[in-house]
Amino acid sequence: MDNGRKLLRVRVKSAHRAGEYGGYTFHAHGNTACVYRSCEIDLRVAYVVPGEAWYLFPVQEFRKYKSMKLSPASRRRRSKFDKFREAWWILS
Repeated sequence: MDNGRKLLRVRVKSAHRAGEYGGYTFHAHGNTACVYRSCEIDLRVAYVVPGEAWYLFPVQEFRKYKSMKLSPASRRRRSKFDKFREAWWILS
């Protein structure tokens, strides 16, 4: 992705089905069990299809976890990752 200053290496993952408690799980790795390194990607994007919710994570944040559970539709379950929902400012 070109942000006007440089090209960003972006990994996009999507989820279509909620888990047992209504959350959507995104893993911090690709097909191998190795977590993405900052020399491989700059930004991780998670898209929850039913909620039409985009989450943008700088790779430094995403590397702290093996997976993240996102709950965009829940008013009761607020995620610590809500600050990254629609965080388009990260691109600049």
